[in-house]
This record gives sequence, structure tokens and C-alpha cells, in this order.
Amino acid sequence: MRRVLGIILMWPVLCFGQYADTIKGRITVNYNNPYKMKVSVLAGGAFETQSMDGGVMLPVAFADIHIRPSKWFTLHGAYTHQFQIGWQYQTVQNTSNIEAGGRIMLKQHFIDKTKTFTAGNKMWNYDFLFPVKVLWNVGLSGSYRFGTGVFNTGTDPNTAIRFKNTETLNEEFLERAAVPYSFSEVSGGFVVSTSTNMKLQAHLPTTGMKKMRRMKTYTEFRVEGIYATSMNMAPTIDRKVDKWAETYSHYDVQVGKINNWGFKMQGVFRRKWIGFKVEAGVKPGVYYRFAGNEKNLLMDRSYLQLGLGFGWM
Repeated sequence: MRRVLGIILMWPVLCFGQYADTIKGRITVNYNNPYKMKVSVLAGGAFETQSMDGGVMLPVAFADIHIRPSKWFTLHGAYTHQFQIGWQYQTVQNTSNIEAGGRIMLKQHFIDKTKTFTAGNKMWNYDFLFPVKVLWNVGLSGSYRFGTGVFNTGTDPNTAIRFKNTETLNEEFLERAAVPYSFSEVSGGFVVSTSTNMKLQAHLPTTGMKKMRRMKTYTEFRVEGIYATSMNMAPTIDRKVDKWAETYSHYDVQVGKINNWGFKMQGVFRRKWIGFKVEAGVKPGVYYRFAGNEKNLLMDRSYLQLGLGFGWM
């Protein structure tokens, strides 16, 4: 009973001692300015899949850069290399594209947030509260992209592409046939981005030790409409009849109507040296369905890409 009573009587002293020790700590903010972040570079890998029946999942390597010469304008460049390894009866060359564009910010404002920084030594941990300025940007985005790609016929025979065997002269549909193409396109839409950039030092109480903390984040989300200024399908392809065939058959590619319009939604989420990228949309290209009782659906040309990268900012 005496022991319990002693602990109860000493509790205010213990609490006061710990509190008094903690308040001796302090932080020094070296800078807290999102505009200080001028360049963001991210490179990594991703996987892209089509939503159509018979779609394949393809590995992608990408590099992405943002440069901000002023607080109202951002330059953007990207390179994508897609590895064509998902085709059973064809040998398809890898494809790639280059994108260049920019963002014009129409509105900006700061939001002050309070973050917690935990630092300490072998004996104690201390929580330091510090303010972080978060810059929000809302504006317009646009870009020009060109390169090569591959159209997948899928497994549904209601497609706008037909193949003519150059030996038998028979016209037929080939499941999961890869048709390479070259393209160029322009896009434009809206963009929302946020960024932080701050550095501080925490001075631990009693020991005088210093712990440094940096906080760099960058996020961007954009929605853009796409218009293909050119779309040139390969005139011929070489494909085996099945996996046991020793030779390739030659086919003339007969392309129906091409839809020049599409859209995409892209998000980039950065924190220091790691970043996550997600992209989804509808690519310009061949009208997939062509039968009289079939309707062309947006999902026939849709895709999803998820990626992880590392970089500097």
C-alpha cells in the first residue's frame, strides 16, 4: 500500500520532470520554401495492360523530368520504352516514345500543415512539431508525343483489322496478333500539383545532439484529351500459325477506320528519392468493333499502367 501511494505521489513530479526536459529542445528551420524545388527526375519500371479480351501485360521502362524555371510555368519531358515480350507466335520489336510539354499555372496558394518529427538517442525519443508550407497549383497542361506502339487484336473477331494471307489469299482474323504502328499526337487538359521543400535541425535536450530532417514531396495529377495527328499501321506482319510451326506466314494488314481521339489520366507521387506513377486512359487507334450490330466502345482501346521509380529532386 505504501509503495503504491508513493508512486501516486511521485507521478506529478515524474510527469513534470519529463515535460521540463522536453521543452528544452528546439528546432532550427533552415528553409521552408516549396519554390526552392526546381527539378524533379524520376526513372523506373512499370507494367501496362489493355482492358480488351486477350490483352497482354507488358513491362515498361520510363524516365520523367519536371523543370520549373518560374513559379508560373513548368517544363515536362518523358521517355517510355515498352518491351514486347508477350506475343506467342510473333517476334515484335520493342517500342518507345518521347513526350515534351509544359504546364501553365493559373492559381496558386499555400497551406500550412503541422508535422511531427521524432528524434532521440538510446534513452529517449522526443517529438518536435514543425510547420510545413504546401504549395498548391492549378493550371493547364499540354504536350506533344511521338514514337511507336503495338496494336493488339485481342480474341474478339469483331475487330476493324483483317489479315490477308499472301500465299492462300484468304482473309482471316488472327487472335492476339501484334500490329506495330508509328504515331504522333497532341494532348491538352488540366493539372493539379502540390510540392513541399524544407530542411530543419532538431536540437535534443540535455545532450545537445542535432538531428537533421528534410522533407521534399511532389505530386501531380492531370487529365488530358488526346488527338492523334498521325497513325501509320505496319502494312505487313509475319506470324506463325501455331507454336509448332517452323516457318512464318506473311500477312497483309487491312486496317479499317481509325479513331484519332482519346484521353488519359496520369498521377505522379514523389517523396524524396522514391516515386509512384499511375496512368489510365483510352489510346487513339483502330476502331475495335466493326460489325453492324456492334458498337465501338471506349474500353476496347483502354489501358492501365502502374509504375515505381527512383530519382532526385
